Parts: sequence; C-alpha cells; structure tokens
Amino acid sequence: MGKTGTAAGDINDKGAIAGQTDFYADPGPKQCPGFLLTSKGKLKKFEPPDVNGCSEDTFGIGNDNSIVGDYEGNDIRFHGFVRAKNGAIAVIDAPGAVDTFASDLNNGGAVAGTYIDDNGYHGYIRAADGTFTTFDAPGGACCDPANRINNLGGVEGDYSDPGGVNHGLIRNPDGSLVVYDALDAGKGAGQGTYGFAGINDAGTVAGYYLDANNVSHGYVRSSDGTLTEFDPPGSIWTVAWDINANGVVTGTYMDQFANFHGFLRAHDGTAAARHKGRQPMRRQKN
Repeated sequence: MGKTGTAAGDINDKGAIAGQTDFYADPGPKQCPGFLLTSKGKLKKFEPPDVNGCSEDTFGIGNDNSIVGDYEGNDIRFHGFVRAKNGAIAVIDAPGAVDTFASDLNNGGAVAGTYIDDNGYHGYIRAADGTFTTFDAPGGACCDPANRINNLGGVEGDYSDPGGVNHGLIRNPDGSLVVYDALDAGKGAGQGTYGFAGINDAGTVAGYYLDANNVSHGYVRSSDGTLTEFDPPGSIWTVAWDINANGVVTGTYMDQFANFHGFLRAHDGTAAARHKGRQPMRRQKN
C-alpha cells in the first residue's frame, strides 16, 4: 500500500493551517501537494503550475487563508507562489531572478523572500499589488536576507559574510537595515547569528545562534536593540522557531539524553517544555 506523510507548516489567527503532504500512490508516482486545512476542518489540496515532482514547499498562511511557498518548476528554476483565498495561484519571480524563494507573507498580502540572480543573493518584498522592493545584505552577501515579515512590512533575515560567519539582519519598514549579533555567537565559518524565527509588529525578533563550539542557543531581540540569549532548563541544543505578538517564543531543544522537546518561552523569560519528538530540519538553499 502507499506511504503517506503530513507536515503542518503554519497556522493563522483563525486556526487555519497550511502544510505539505507527501505520499506514494500504490501503484503510481510520488506526489507532494500542499494543503489548506480550514478552521472548519475542510481540507483542500493544491499544486502550483508546472511543478517538477515533489519540490513544492509551503511556508506561511495569512488570516484570509492565502498561502505562500515556493517550488522547482519544469524549467529547473525555483519560483515563489501565492495561493489566494479563492484558490487562484500567482507565480512569483523577482525581477532578473534565476531562482526565487518565497518565505513568508503578512495579513496585508505582502510577501518576503530571497532571490538569486547572476550577482548573488538578494532580499525582496512583493506587495499585494505585485510590485517588488528589493534590497541587499551588506556587501551583497549570501544567503537569506528575507525570512519573515510582520504586518507593518518589517523583515527579519540573516546573511553570511565573506568569512562564512552568519549575522542577523532586520529591514525596517522605512527601508533602513540593522545588522546584529548575539554576544556569544561564534566567529568561525558556519557559526554566528541566524534570524529565522520571526518578527512581530513590535519589531521584536527571535532566532538562534551557534557559539564557538557549534552549539545552538535561542535569542530574543527587542526593537530597542536589547538582545537576550536563552536556553530552556536542561537544554544542550536550542532552536527558536516562531514568535507571536506578545513576544512568546516557541521552538525545540535537545536534552543530555538526545531527546527533543518543544518549548514555549514567555515574554518574562520563563520557558516550559511541551513534548518530545524529532527536530525538524531547516531547508538549505542551493
């Protein structure tokens, strides 16, 4: 019989979920459509046009049930997409892009992501009317200058410098850029600060950093620049995945027995374990 799998990628304020299915028909080819599970429990599957095999990923959902993600097309290029609440799918290609990745959208329909052209990696914001605003990390460095977007148009991302050290990056709604580093972030290649877990409307961001021993820890940075590093009790490896409007952070940590747990970190800094499980892996762009 066929093999199936389901991954829930994001949830909106009304309880609707966007995610990814992964199954083998028996007999038949492997299929990996995205899905929308409405707040009323109705499941809707979808695929962008000309998707090449199982390359589709869904990453975010707005309060109107619009969904954002990206996929490899039959042209062997990556494209972003937005699935509107009526089911219509718009393909996103940044101007001049070879590959376009769409990472998040806000409740106003603006999409944030990264694209690659002949000159390297760039961030972009695509407004609901389809207009693009592009920007570069300092020095035009690699690799993810736009990971998450808030409802005011603030963007969180990260980039690696020529030495391969990672730094957090914020693009404010006025277009100004802020580079930041966790105090205890390592300074070797592959180490440093990753801006990945989100930016709320207050401008507070969350993420994780790798220290000089390649151990991961969580952090929260407020809009005034105050950065707080944290690990849940008993953690030897911490990754923050998301932050909400109240500054509550969720993520994953590993204990000394190599068991993985979920956690919630309240805005006052207290953290509580929620469950055991496997750690999900962050997608790597080629």
